[in-house]
Amino acid sequence: CEELLYVLTGQGRHRLDDETVELRAGMTIRISVGVRHNLENTGLEPLTTLITFSTGDRQTVFLE
Repeated sequence: CEELLYVLTGQGRHRLDDETVELRAGMTIRISVGVRHNLENTGLEPLTTLITFSTGDRQTVFLE
């Protein structure tokens, strides 16, 4: 499903397939269906995010 991620506090680095995006509080990112992604906390404080999904039938798929 598609995801929207809004950063409430902290900062992080989000990998989207081969692209990297630096995020900080107040920023929003859209993650398209089928995009491999990973969020890493790069700051000293907790990274708090609000994440919404385009469907209630969301599934987590772990890839190596």
